[in-house]
Amino acid sequence: MSHCTSIAFCCAILLGIAPAQARVVLCVSDEDSSAYAGAVSNAEGYYRYMLGFLPAQVGGNLTNCLAQVQTKDVLYIVAHGNGDEPIGQSFIWKEGPAPAQRKVYSGFGAGPGQVPLPVGFEDLENVTGWFATCWSARDPDDTGPDKPLVDELMGAMGGAGQGHSIQGFVEAGIAKVGVTFLGGTKAQQNLVWDEMKKVAATWVHNPPANRWSEAVTQETEAQAVADQLAPPAGTVVVSLSYLRPEEGPCGSAVVVRGSDTAQWGCCECSECGIARAVFFEAGIPALPTWGAMVLTLLLLTAGTLVFRSRVMSDPLHPKVI
Repeated sequence: MSHCTSIAFCCAILLGIAPAQARVVLCVSDEDSSAYAGAVSNAEGYYRYMLGFLPAQVGGNLTNCLAQVQTKDVLYIVAHGNGDEPIGQSFIWKEGPAPAQRKVYSGFGAGPGQVPLPVGFEDLENVTGWFATCWSARDPDDTGPDKPLVDELMGAMGGAGQGHSIQGFVEAGIAKVGVTFLGGTKAQQNLVWDEMKKVAATWVHNPPANRWSEAVTQETEAQAVADQLAPPAGTVVVSLSYLRPEEGPCGSAVVVRGSDTAQWGCCECSECGIARAVFFEAGIPALPTWGAMVLTLLLLTAGTLVFRSRVMSDPLHPKVI
């Protein structure tokens, strides 16, 4: 490797932190530009960072992604839940942006409306993971014959008797993107923040900042908002980070900046998703260029330590070792 591809990776090397060695399969539904977009991208950003910037299959055929899973692997499926009644009966997987590429799946198998299984899927053992959609762990008919999607997935892998442990959300989920400003005056940062909330739908539906293969991401588009309002370009630098998806009641998402709150999106729809994007912001006073660079390095170093620790101790997600 001729140079470090990210400051965080360089910090990890300098601190002697070895990259996680677990074999992880990450399947991410294609995001769109609807009013509820952004949640899947936020969750993808979190899992990529928490699990060591791992690659992922985004969109495409879900069966092909499942075919990558081997015994003792860790599997993450990130998609939208389906808000149609009964809640928890199905999830939405988008193979791509076209309407015909939107698939509603009620389970895994050979039946209608199910995800076709790859060869040997039922023989897997000791697979752990997270079914990251709204209501993936909710029983759609309580004591009836239908089962939660997490149970459907484990059943398709031969059942819990084969050592599987797949977790999910009983309620809706909230995936957060954190916004930090560097440089500029406090007034300029406030101006940029207010506009970012107003035009959230124009930038939050893009891929997460840490999907390195993409030239256009949430961060590049958020930065474009800052550059327009606080010229010249780069006066206010926007940096995004991602927090663990959390379970919460179905309802409006909240945009938070200190005591300032606003709503963006709601859950009264047929595609509520793994969250509605939720924002928080930590304002940082204007700094000289060298000061901003040092602060950025310190923040990324601390973030690396915190997230590596969380990988090992997070009670809501499988351990990665």
